[in-house]
Amino acid sequence: KYYEAYYEKDDMDMKLSSFLRVIELINAGGNDTDDFGFKSLTEIVVLYIDQQQNENVIKYFKEFLNASNNVKPNDLSNNLRKILNSAKSNNVDIYNELHELTMQTFNGNQGSIKHLWFDLGIERCHEFMTYRMYEKCGNMVAELHESLKNNGNDDKSQTAKLLQVYAVKIQLTMKLIENLASNESSIAMNEDEYNKLQYELRELIDITRGMMTNVDIISNKAMSIIYECWAKVYASSNDWSNCYKYFKESFLLYQQIAHKNTTKCLKSLLISYMILSSLPQETAEQDKIPNPFAMDEISVYQNHQEIIIMNNLVDAFESDDINSFNKLLKQQHETDAFITKYLALVQLRLQGKALCNLVKSYDRVKLAWLCHKLGMKLDGVEKLIVKLIIDGELNGRLDQVNMFLILKERDNKANAILNALSVWCKSVNTLRNTINSRAANKSSSFGGGMRGGGMSGFGGFGMSDYFDDDINDDLYVMDQSFLSWN
Repeated sequence: KYYEAYYEKDDMDMKLSSFLRVIELINAGGNDTDDFGFKSLTEIVVLYIDQQQNENVIKYFKEFLNASNNVKPNDLSNNLRKILNSAKSNNVDIYNELHELTMQTFNGNQGSIKHLWFDLGIERCHEFMTYRMYEKCGNMVAELHESLKNNGNDDKSQTAKLLQVYAVKIQLTMKLIENLASNESSIAMNEDEYNKLQYELRELIDITRGMMTNVDIISNKAMSIIYECWAKVYASSNDWSNCYKYFKESFLLYQQIAHKNTTKCLKSLLISYMILSSLPQETAEQDKIPNPFAMDEISVYQNHQEIIIMNNLVDAFESDDINSFNKLLKQQHETDAFITKYLALVQLRLQGKALCNLVKSYDRVKLAWLCHKLGMKLDGVEKLIVKLIIDGELNGRLDQVNMFLILKERDNKANAILNALSVWCKSVNTLRNTINSRAANKSSSFGGGMRGGGMSGFGGFGMSDYFDDDINDDLYVMDQSFLSWN
């Protein structure tokens, strides 16, 4: 009778009545040799979901859950996911109710059911984050975390699952920081909450770093998320070497599990590569950094529809073609906040390189001409020139009265004051960097142990950064102490 119902393709009412008949026969004492009752309940719930009969869905789903203790773990997982996927695609409200019933029923169980409960909970946390239901995500991950503790402390024998929990917690904390940072008035009103989140983020990263030395088998999904978050925090600290390193590791793990974030992570990797390769030679070993597309794992994405524009941006960046870069940037429709922000930084780095190349043969240059060549507004060009002069990448001075960039005059006596101011600015920047590093090291020990180097503190402004007023302040920083153009 079960197979007769299972292979019925045309008449759904007949199919449903046949599965219901299987349940009647088993309840009447029939021999259930191959979990036909459990499998029939699965099909009954799915059919009622398709028919939008929510009361019957809940009724038979509860029977399904009651019967779950008597079936094989794989059968339970496969049939449960079939029901939940069907509900998710047909009716979100009934899906939420079924998921909540499942978590309540399985909570407190041991063995394979507890593993399934945990896996479903982690998946649910990611769903909550996708739909910006951050409070529910926080409650769920806290419940999952509590199940992995002994006497209030993390159970070290559950390190693989703990890493999944901490991956969610890091993601959630960064999402909350992004929400506050997206609105300056929100930060002003919730400054204590903002600083608290920054502190929690530091703690979570410290914990995950320490856990990496105590686990042999890790979850690729959990570690890909953790590495991606580490990379973003390194970016906010202007540690582009480690940022590039962990974006690459995250990408490779995402790729192994064919995760939907693979291409997004690759975009971030390419951005970190462009920034790192543009840093002055004394602060970054860019000669040792090959183009990521030289790697076999990445080269296959060169013509991927989501990556092809980014690939062309890398080519334009490496050839110092500012016009092509600006045109391609307009075609890059990106919603991810991190990618949007740091693409602007890449553009600014390239504009700085292009400006230096444009003026190297001249004694003086009109600012209007530079605006035209670089595709920038006047105030942006002026800020860029000032930054390049202070960093010693441009030998000249800015004549804002006559709207000229005067070059090759830095050693004249007439520029003694400008030279003195430049030296003073560099000294202040050096002092500021030293103070930030010491403060960061004192508040949280981010030195060593993170596979090749530690964070110099989220607030450090690091090496030759090109942030200007048009680029938002870094999200994952405690003290907002980035070098900026005021």
